[in-house]
Amino acid sequence: MNVQSRYRITARISEYKVPPVDDVLVLGKSAPIGFTAMKRAIGLLIAQPYDHIKIDDEIIGDLLIRKNILRRLKKEAIINFIIMHIKPLMGENEILHLSLESETQIEVSEL
Repeated sequence: MNVQSRYRITARISEYKVPPVDDVLVLGKSAPIGFTAMKRAIGLLIAQPYDHIKIDDEIIGDLLIRKNILRRLKKEAIINFIIMHIKPLMGENEILHLSLESETQIEVSEL
């Protein structure tokens, strides 16, 4: 009997990104690391301030949102967006990393 083994390894390599969190971190209700530990770890790695939002939901437990994002977008708008569009894509044991793009238009007219 002649037995042959073949292996194939594929790797994607990129630089470690600092900060490791862009705009929002969505923590599932049963994520392997909780909000307190995650916030402490992020605080050690980066200086940007993040706000914590507790979510009363069967899938999503917590959000960590970069404070600069909350200056441009209403907290309720972000929460609604995540509940409507991100929640269906995740399980309660996951942690998702979001990069948000937003555009604000300001129009001033003088009478």
